[in-house]
Amino acid sequence: MLSIELEENLIALRAFSSSAQDHVTLTAPHIAKLQRGDQFATAALPPWKRDIWTGLLASLPLALQEDDIRAVHQCYFELDELTKLKASSRGVSSGHEWFEAFDVKVHSLLQRGNPLRRS
Repeated sequence: MLSIELEENLIALRAFSSSAQDHVTLTAPHIAKLQRGDQFATAALPPWKRDIWTGLLASLPLALQEDDIRAVHQCYFELDELTKLKASSRGVSSGHEWFEAFDVKVHSLLQRGNPLRRS
């Protein structure tokens, strides 16, 4: 169940990122990057699901290896960091540095994927 909850969060993040990319209408790289950044700054992040994670905290040591617990915790921590970073945006005037930090965080989370589904 925890893996499903993590996957749902990552699917929502992927949809958020794809939506930002879909709003890019210009092809010049620097302008397209600005459009994507504006979309990141103005669109609402999806609400992260954590009911299963929170509900299982007491029994996690029985269900998961220590490395898995750390990896899952890191994923939720980074979702929270992304939310904090989003809250610090100033809309379309957020600037290049904000966008870069936000984009790196989104890309990193999506690249790593679900820590419980690694082969």
